[in-house]
Amino acid sequence: MALLVALDRVIALASQIDTQERATGWTAVRDEIRTAILEHGWNERAGAFTQAFGGEDLDASNLMLVIIGFLPGDDPHRAAGTAQRALRVRVRRDEP
Repeated sequence: MALLVALDRVIALASQIDTQERATGWTAVRDEIRTAILEHGWNERAGAFTQAFGGEDLDASNLMLVIIGFLPGDDPHRAAGTAQRALRVRVRRDEP
């Protein structure tokens, strides 16, 4: 996820750092990563985006999906599902 954010930021800054000619390539890579995450990062069984493709472990960075603009805040299934699943895991760990 961090790489996706970094690419998004450098693309936005390309004209200011005189790297416009590289922005097209960065955009293509960012879009490939985004597509891969959308296609393989969601685990239906876990009801959340997970730490690794095909895994069920959660990653706290996935709570940033809305904040970084990866998903719309009103996504009722994926954004809310990831947050709800993380909360359930956290509550279970806090129980005596």
